Amino acid sequence: MSILDTEIKASELKNELKKPCSTGLKLIKISAFLSELFHHENLTPYNSYYLEFSHFIILLIKKKEFNYIAPGRINDLLKILDYCTQIPDVSLDIKAFEDASEILNKKKEEILLILGETKGKIKEETKVYAFPDKLNIVLIEPDNKSKYEQAAGEILPLNIDIKRTSNKNNSFILTNDTGVDDNGIKEQLENSVKIAEQKCLKDKIKYSNYDYIYSIGQMDACYLGKSLGIGTALLAFNAVLFNTSNKYYYKFLCNTVYTGELNDKGFMVPMPYNVLKAKLEIVFYSPFKNFVIPEDNYSDAKNLLSELNKKYPGRCLEIFPVKKFEQVLENEQCIKKYDLKLTEKIKHLQKIHSNLINIVLLFVSIIIMVFFVLTFLIPKLDKNPEYAKYENYKVGFYNKHDIKLFETDNVDPAFQNFYTNKEIFTKKVNITDIDGDGKNEILYITRTVSDPLKNRLLYCIEGNGNVKWIDTIPGQTVYYNTLHEDNFQTDGIFVTPSLNNDTRKIILTGLLNKTFPFGIFKLDHTGKILSQYWNSGQLVVNRFADIEKDGKEEFIAAYCNNHFRCAAMVIFDTDFIEGASPQTDPLRNGKPGLEKYYILFPKTIINTDYLKKLNNDVIEIQQLDTNGLEVTVSEGTYNTTDEDIFIIYKFDKDMNVKEIVFSSHFIGINDNLTNKSNTSEYYQKLSDSLKTNVRWWNGEKFVNSPIQNKYYLQANNPQR
Repeated sequence: MSILDTEIKASELKNELKKPCSTGLKLIKISAFLSELFHHENLTPYNSYYLEFSHFIILLIKKKEFNYIAPGRINDLLKILDYCTQIPDVSLDIKAFEDASEILNKKKEEILLILGETKGKIKEETKVYAFPDKLNIVLIEPDNKSKYEQAAGEILPLNIDIKRTSNKNNSFILTNDTGVDDNGIKEQLENSVKIAEQKCLKDKIKYSNYDYIYSIGQMDACYLGKSLGIGTALLAFNAVLFNTSNKYYYKFLCNTVYTGELNDKGFMVPMPYNVLKAKLEIVFYSPFKNFVIPEDNYSDAKNLLSELNKKYPGRCLEIFPVKKFEQVLENEQCIKKYDLKLTEKIKHLQKIHSNLINIVLLFVSIIIMVFFVLTFLIPKLDKNPEYAKYENYKVGFYNKHDIKLFETDNVDPAFQNFYTNKEIFTKKVNITDIDGDGKNEILYITRTVSDPLKNRLLYCIEGNGNVKWIDTIPGQTVYYNTLHEDNFQTDGIFVTPSLNNDTRKIILTGLLNKTFPFGIFKLDHTGKILSQYWNSGQLVVNRFADIEKDGKEEFIAAYCNNHFRCAAMVIFDTDFIEGASPQTDPLRNGKPGLEKYYILFPKTIINTDYLKKLNNDVIEIQQLDTNGLEVTVSEGTYNTTDEDIFIIYKFDKDMNVKEIVFSSHFIGINDNLTNKSNTSEYYQKLSDSLKTNVRWWNGEKFVNSPIQNKYYLQANNPQR
């Protein structure tokens, strides 16, 4: 084919692509054109055509709207995409070509699985379900020039819905837009309804006039012809059965595909050979097991199937030849006979005796309405809050019946992430019974730019929206400053589990100077501050955990220590939350910290040399099913992806480090820094080194073995 001929064909193809047709047919047309060019020894003069049409191919493939296509056609498309990537062109988006090839290869694997060429589990659609109101039909869309040599097709569900009508004649409609005024389809619908009516009269089935409403599942193009006749007739007859007082009806198995035109006597009309060939190939490359065709096409179909099975012997497709549409009703491999169920009989009686049933339904509706009104009042009167939800810049509070009790004023949009992030939101709102009266209180903190005072407030609100009390965190003079700092910002609310039906204690955390020192306040159920603890650095990772499995949960606060420039974890007995972090005295009152454990985590070369961070941070704490904790320490994050490079420390109930686990990101970067792929022995040594560098505060200094703070032990046992 000369350059001139190629240009003419390319122009014609571009015009064809502008016309309405399916994604599958467009791919076939482009593939046929570009594949023909491969016959030239020198492809360079034709590179522009490959580049131009490859963009069409990629866009069409990304739609994923092509289904039952031969593996050979997929190979042609893959060959075209592969050749295009070899053309020297700086504007080529290689990633787009790779993505398109990946989609094609997945589709190819899926089809080869159906054909029995690969091992695996076939898709869900091959499970044998059955439906009374739909069956599968095969539709083809030929290229106008090549007729059926280049045909795309779909196997789609044909659905029916019928309604009784008082009109003297039946009516019928196909809800899909075929794109043209096709009298062939209308003729076949009318013919199918007449055949169904004749079958009912023959079998002495009571018949009324109906509106027959047909629809075909998602159509990607304009399909014409009369081959849906067998399907529309079967559905029409079965719909009448289903909607009368008959004792049975049929269900169509979803593993079967139908095709064939019916004449006015109900006999199947043979298909042209090229139409049969195109449809058989579509069904062959699909997961469906049975194919119903006109009896006169059976011999050709057997030969065609035999040729296809030579290529793919693992594909099992049964062909069922039918002379007249009633024969399908006798084939148990395609259709199942079902006795009418009680609910379906009731549905039928409802249609016949609609007036009487409407009266009964009205009476029942009144009873239900009265019951609903009575039962609705109880939830409406329930003012006990159960949960909170952020919506439309407000926090709404709901009872257990999902009824909103009240909502806050608009929150500051600058801090909207406090409310949209579930993990942060649970720290800002705590709903629980803090005073043992059987009713939940709402503990609530907020953050705003316009009114800094609100950042220091803890609200206790009743279920009716009334404020029970407000506590204001007082200003502080910290470290060596002489100024009174009143810029405290609350961070989280936590409530201790109740013990012996006692009232619960409230733990409020927050930051002074927006970053540190970090304060932890213990309050009683009236909002009175009982004690406070200050840390040099943020402790924003918080949780309760019964570490020792003794029935009493400790409060854990972790993140970092600015004084020692490393990750830190503090474990409190909730009876003793007081003082300050080791070697600091921000309030200058001389009170030592009463933390049960204060633990510092060592830094690695990734933190100090690679990321050049001031400190590492604890980012997550999980309680193990066995005794102890799992603590995740981040050495820092990638600048590009913001992913944490972390180490997991596993502690037992006595805070011994039992195991250290390195993340894959950590191992990858560490290997790069050491310029080698390190062995498991190397990482075992690194693990052992880190274990020996974890430090515990004994009350006077940090040591390298687990120990509780002596000041906590003295406070917990004064006689000791």
